Amino acid sequence: MTLARTLLVSAALTLTPMACATGTGTLAPAPDLRHDFDARSEALQTAESAKDVDRIMSFWAPDAVIHVDGAPVIQGAAAVRQAYASMLPGIASLRSERTAVAIARSGDLAYETGTNYITANTPAGPTPVTSKYLIAWTRHDGGPWLVQAISVTNNPR
Repeated sequence: MTLARTLLVSAALTLTPMACATGTGTLAPAPDLRHDFDARSEALQTAESAKDVDRIMSFWAPDAVIHVDGAPVIQGAAAVRQAYASMLPGIASLRSERTAVAIARSGDLAYETGTNYITANTPAGPTPVTSKYLIAWTRHDGGPWLVQAISVTNNPR
């Protein structure tokens, strides 16, 4: 796999974090926090499926960090925006399945894990790829949940 294709697929896998809330949390926040979190997570997936970079960026913290297997660190809103803008045209389809969600009792920190399923448009044709992800979400002063950090690891073929 060329570096460019690796970066494209890895970025795609990184930036498609959620589709459905199938996991359960290990902490016990107020029920409305879980509802707000799930709604925010699902709204990000909808924005990504629509390939709407402006709407996608409303879910990211200004100082967010993305770690993708085999790629340089992507840090800050401008770099995240650029990653989406360059990656989304190469994506035929994307979906994710959450396997776990945990929200701190304080209501300001959460994480989710899951699996990404992407079909990338490549010169060889549609290429399915899966990966594992871990997303850290933050929430400040009762504001919306924001993606603070993502780590994505490609699954073996």
